[in-house]
Amino acid sequence: MNIKLPLFYLVFFGSILLQGQALQQAPCGTSAPPQQWDSWFNAKVDEYQKNLLANKTQSVSRTIPVIVHVVHYNQAVGTYPNIDSNQVKSQIAVLNDDFAGVGSGVNGVPPQFSNLVANTGIRFCLATLSPSGGVLPERGIDRVNALANTWMDPSTPTVNLQNYINTTIIPATIWDPTKYLNIWLTDKPASVTINGFATYPAGTGLTGLLNGNFGTATNDGIWCYTKAFGTVGSILAPNDKGRTATHELGHWLGLRHIWGDGNCLSDYCHDTPPSKQAYTGCVISTPTNACGINQSPQGEMPMNFMDNLDDACKYMFTPGQNIRMQVALSQCQNRYLLGTHSLCTATPVPASSSSAVASFNLSNSQCLGAPFTPFNTSSGYPNPTFIWSSSPAALFNPGNSVANPAITINNAGSYTLTLVATNSLSSSSYSMVVNATGTCVPFNLCLDSIKMIRNVDTLKSYQVPNDGNVLACQSGFRGYLAGTNCYKDKAFAQYFPTTSFTSTPQPQINSVIVLFNKFGTISQNAFSQVTCRIYGGNNATGPVAQIGSPISYSLNQIVATPVVNTVGYLGKPNYTINPGVIPFRFDFLQPIIPNSNSGFFASVEPNFNAIFADSINIFTNNLNNNSTDSSSWFLQSPSNTWRSYRSNRGTKVQLAIIPQITCSPVLGVKDEKNNLNSNVNIMPNPSNGIISLIFTLSSEENINMSLYNSLGQKLYADTFKQVGSSVLDIDLSSHPNGVYFMELTNGKEKVVKKLIINH
Repeated sequence: MNIKLPLFYLVFFGSILLQGQALQQAPCGTSAPPQQWDSWFNAKVDEYQKNLLANKTQSVSRTIPVIVHVVHYNQAVGTYPNIDSNQVKSQIAVLNDDFAGVGSGVNGVPPQFSNLVANTGIRFCLATLSPSGGVLPERGIDRVNALANTWMDPSTPTVNLQNYINTTIIPATIWDPTKYLNIWLTDKPASVTINGFATYPAGTGLTGLLNGNFGTATNDGIWCYTKAFGTVGSILAPNDKGRTATHELGHWLGLRHIWGDGNCLSDYCHDTPPSKQAYTGCVISTPTNACGINQSPQGEMPMNFMDNLDDACKYMFTPGQNIRMQVALSQCQNRYLLGTHSLCTATPVPASSSSAVASFNLSNSQCLGAPFTPFNTSSGYPNPTFIWSSSPAALFNPGNSVANPAITINNAGSYTLTLVATNSLSSSSYSMVVNATGTCVPFNLCLDSIKMIRNVDTLKSYQVPNDGNVLACQSGFRGYLAGTNCYKDKAFAQYFPTTSFTSTPQPQINSVIVLFNKFGTISQNAFSQVTCRIYGGNNATGPVAQIGSPISYSLNQIVATPVVNTVGYLGKPNYTINPGVIPFRFDFLQPIIPNSNSGFFASVEPNFNAIFADSINIFTNNLNNNSTDSSSWFLQSPSNTWRSYRSNRGTKVQLAIIPQITCSPVLGVKDEKNNLNSNVNIMPNPSNGIISLIFTLSSEENINMSLYNSLGQKLYADTFKQVGSSVLDIDLSSHPNGVYFMELTNGKEKVVKKLIINH
């Protein structure tokens, strides 16, 4: 049926009420990967799904051997943190249930998500054989005495735990990650809030991955806090159901946090609804469509293992997440051989002796100053030892005798890398010429804050001096340069030029982070409000027309936010701010699209005038900073005039007001933002299967439609002729409840729409 309707009948309404977010450190210490890895891995997911549709591949069951490195400080076996084997075994049982979709709590899954609980086919076993082929005295357990190794006790209060584990413990104790899943357990200082972290699966040909959360021969695996591992023994509620390891293994198998590590960002899974935030505690219900119209009509999915709820309240992976895990196991260099070495059998598997043959894979083009890791494909039995060398010289970390070192080249030119493999039968060498021509091109991120406050700056909180020309400033109260003070400034705005965000695909502002000084932010009036606004304008005119709707929070709520000394989003992890900062996030009710021609201002505005009662104080960088435009900060005077601080206060600083510029939420791996996408809607959605496709195209076109289930299997196809401003009725009521994806294309553009059928 092809019916023409007046377009003014198609009206959509929505309102959302959310609370501002205190920016606290999450229990997961796995940071988001860069866009380069996302692009590579998502392309592999697309390829895998196409092969599924063409019957060129299929999901497979896999049993992964596990070695648990129990790190202790000379305690007896069974004495924390040198836990007994029963606690380790209880964790393996949890992993097998969770990855099979039958873990504790799954019977309480909300009805709208009940058909999305995945059995991944992935299983885990405690390894019985050591790297040398000997039978382990304790299945799957390697006990590591930090004291005997003259290492620091991991629970020492002053230790930088994640750095210490990554640089000292893991490289010295890792077993071959192409054969074992390595899990490290340690105690931790009381001040450390994370309970786990993981490496993502790395791929061949990826260069320039500067952060250390990608699996190599020297770091691949996960770390867990010992008291958050397993279900018996030395465990601590609310992390006492073994879900820390389940969550971190999700990362290890290629999964992102379900909220996309930002506000309404994508985890690149078709069947997980966009999430406004990470959830903690035990959430029963969530807002609908908090990230936009039809983004999450059934609410969000905090019970997913990749959110941050307490252990007892999360219990599912989805089929879309399983696809990513299957891609990791089939495509990634330290994953695709796991489970093929008979490491879970009770007796050693004899191997015939063979000569050592050196070989490795590596792209012949690398970036200067960026570590890269070759994939050692050498063979031979007994297992060979290795020596790497380079001409001219390169840096090898942690040394040139490990199987897969991290290699760094600092000077341009051609380098010959040589690997020598040696066993008792023979010695063999293999060489490759590598060209290093320049620094890596930076990759545009959709999941990080704009960093106008750089990590090389020192954050400051400047007090206003007594001023004899201003009456109130003679009272002895000086106030603050960036806050309510004796000048009675009404608002403070930081400018962000187009160069800050135009390289971000489909940029939108979902949130603004403001770093308040704890000593200068005071609330004595229960009715005081602080408002965040986005303005157009530029650094010549100052703020002009307001863009989007502002968001306000009570000053009481801001002051009640926990004070921290470190933040992780100013260019480096664990950026320290003294004497303490209140990091508060203003979450807009609807995303705000910045002006791509002139940039925008993010402002903070209190609604009080009292000098001595209520106060806010925003951190700045130092007065000597000349790294950015010194006229980029504006204040609003008592007469409502916007003036630059350079001209009005004689300062050259930037405010710690940090907009979160993100990509528009996507429904799948790729966001098809085009004319077709913005001019087709499915109503109602969710539905009982009887739907209407509503087209508002400017000219008539032929549209091809294909319907897929959540596993990527094609169920239905049709062609619609001469579609313009039209409504097409489609009956899909014969299909069972579930999530489906409708692909629509006109031959030039393609869009994928998510459809939920719920009879």
